[in-house]
Amino acid sequence: ISGQLRKLPIGIQSFEKIRRDGFIYVDKTSYIYKLVHSGIPYFLSRPRRFGKSLLVSTLKAYWEGKKDLFSGLAIEQLESHNQDAWQSYPIFHFDFSRDGYQKANALEELKRLMSPELLNRIDDVVVFDALNKKQIASILDIQLGELVDRLADKNLTISVTKKAREYLIQNGYEPSMGARPMRRIIQKEIEDQLSLLLLENPNPPSNNIVVDMVKQAVKVEFDRPEHEKAAKTKKTSKKQTVSQIGDI
Repeated sequence: ISGQLRKLPIGIQSFEKIRRDGFIYVDKTSYIYKLVHSGIPYFLSRPRRFGKSLLVSTLKAYWEGKKDLFSGLAIEQLESHNQDAWQSYPIFHFDFSRDGYQKANALEELKRLMSPELLNRIDDVVVFDALNKKQIASILDIQLGELVDRLADKNLTISVTKKAREYLIQNGYEPSMGARPMRRIIQKEIEDQLSLLLLENPNPPSNNIVVDMVKQAVKVEFDRPEHEKAAKTKKTSKKQTVSQIGDI
């Protein structure tokens, strides 16, 4: 199990990387097959963490004819009687998170990449400015608010110290990638630790959970009762006194 946990594709949105590097992949290629062969246009809306990027990456590998990546998956069997399967087709991949598409000359860039026939189907170009740190801080508050709501259902509260919040903002900020790094760092630094904490403590010693920085790392733990905090403070003070005497 521990070996499998190390191969969870956290933050990886490339189908090819997941398959070639041996990460765990939940086979959804039967849906890819139905989507491709239905002949109906589809629009991918924007629910958070829906897997749109991985879906598009899987379609890209399929249309490029990379049959080896689909070995052992449902679509391999579904396409086994299709003589036209696994042909390679030209792929147009527009990554609007890249810096080049945040400039005023985005339309000129599209003209360079697309044929007039395809370009004629575009009604307008909307340019999004990169998020700044103040906006990222607001996004952090929103996503932490969602976590607060989920914990409230379990009669638990969670508080994030100023140091931990500053760490999350600093490490969850990437201008070219929008808010996605923030979602990942919350999952990695808080939610993963929180899951283990709750599993290890079916009868929580406290209803409040604290997220703080300990030795330059995020630490998630139950808030200690006041008498334990006082005892720890007294013990730390005693150690400092002994250290000072030793220095003398």
